Amino acid sequence: MPIVLAIVGIFIVASAVLGNGSALYALLLSDFKGNGNFIYWVACFIIIGSIGTIKTFQAFSNYMMALILIVLILANGGLFTKLQKQLQAGTQ
Repeated sequence: MPIVLAIVGIFIVASAVLGNGSALYALLLSDFKGNGNFIYWVACFIIIGSIGTIKTFQAFSNYMMALILIVLILANGGLFTKLQKQLQAGTQ
């Protein structure tokens, strides 16, 4: 966890030094606000993760987290289809 926080901090400092702080803020705001946002996914992870702190529900929580990750990867046209489309667009 400290490594993740350090990486996020480096991105924020680099954005501020380059003068792109407002663009970074607008990008993050668009991810968490409006149509197709990530708030529901974040709420699911928090709820399922908090259920996993109870020892008897830990296996259930792990399976549900795996299921949510699979849905995130396969949702909206699928990860592999979009990855292939981006790779083909990059070579043109």
